[in-house]
Amino acid sequence: MPSPSAPPAPAFSIAVVPDRARAVVRPAGDLDLLTVPALRAEVDRLQEAGFAHVLVDLCGLTFIDSEGVKLLLRLRGDAERAGRRVAVAPGPEHVQRVIALTMTAGILLWEDGREAGP
Repeated sequence: MPSPSAPPAPAFSIAVVPDRARAVVRPAGDLDLLTVPALRAEVDRLQEAGFAHVLVDLCGLTFIDSEGVKLLLRLRGDAERAGRRVAVAPGPEHVQRVIALTMTAGILLWEDGREAGP
């Protein structure tokens, strides 16, 4: 049971910004075991709609766990096998620290997500 002083967990949301030949996906909140399926479904939907290049912008994440990191790796690998591209834009320091601790930063494809709309 959460303590009365604990702040409520932030709601998870996903914003999508089509940006020329790619789609930018911006998850916000906690990317964890409970929210990974929603992000996976959104990336799959965009690829099925014809976007061969998807950028997952981590800037809005408040938390990422091992399931979130595993999803980023799976998205990259699945896209590569299908002749597509899934890249990642860096998140806040605490998100980047988790990626660094899991030693997966060198496996992910990194791009800047700032040039895409809001």
